[in-house]
Amino acid sequence: MFRIIPRFIAAVLFAVVPAQAQLGYGGGVLSQDFNTLPAAGVFTFTGKGPQALDLTPISASGAAGWRLYQNAGSPLSFIVDAGGSSTASAYSHGLPGSAERALGLLANTTRACRTGLRLINNTGVTITQFTLGYAGEVWRTGGTGNLNQLAFHYRISPTALDLDNTTNLISVAALNFTSSLTASSPSALNGNLSANRALVSATVTGISWPAGHTLLLRWQDDDSSGTDDALAIDDLVFFAPTGSNTAPQIASTLPSAAATGVVTTSRLAVTFDQPVNVAGSWAQLTGA
Repeated sequence: MFRIIPRFIAAVLFAVVPAQAQLGYGGGVLSQDFNTLPAAGVFTFTGKGPQALDLTPISASGAAGWRLYQNAGSPLSFIVDAGGSSTASAYSHGLPGSAERALGLLANTTRACRTGLRLINNTGVTITQFTLGYAGEVWRTGGTGNLNQLAFHYRISPTALDLDNTTNLISVAALNFTSSLTASSPSALNGNLSANRALVSATVTGISWPAGHTLLLRWQDDDSSGTDDALAIDDLVFFAPTGSNTAPQIASTLPSAAATGVVTTSRLAVTFDQPVNVAGSWAQLTGA
């Protein structure tokens, strides 16, 4: 189906939708590729949030539990972009018209945004550790050569909490994503390319996440010196063991096992139902 996109689009203000929904975690691997984020549009809200990604107007049906909050400046805004915009905002990053999306943040001296996932423990047992992995992507370089970072924190609470809460957060430096690009001038980048993305993962141990309690996973982009880079998270995987050890099984692959017409240089992703250690050339794409 073809759609005609007008050259000039009037700005529309959306009221932030109050939403208390959390995503239930019942064990196993939880994955998020953000590919239900919109591939077109600019969304400006009337307040700071929090705003649920799966509710109107963003309506990312596969992003239940994910939130946005404008922690510095106002109002909250959400922009679909391929790296060309230098506006401080939250973003649906990806190539023009592509369904391959990433959840991005870009800050400046007056505006900064947080994003995060709220999980409620529905396993019936107290969880003592979790493993989190994701791809950090750079969709725009500010051209200053300064390090830019998405800082990760988590918090466990017996009651629902949201991104506007800043107390009792625990930082995990191993789960921060830091851009190390040193370009001398600002420019858009393709965050899907290996040169502009990095895998981030760590296992957080020694926690107590009782059944029925909330776990908040949070990323914050603070203003860096000079013009900031646009950083994004993608291809996230979360796992928390709830019982005895079992042999790992493949939960999904990208491309899918039955895919045809796939270029052998395509990005390959294999998701297991629990953390695994791999070494060497353990997987590859080959042509028939």
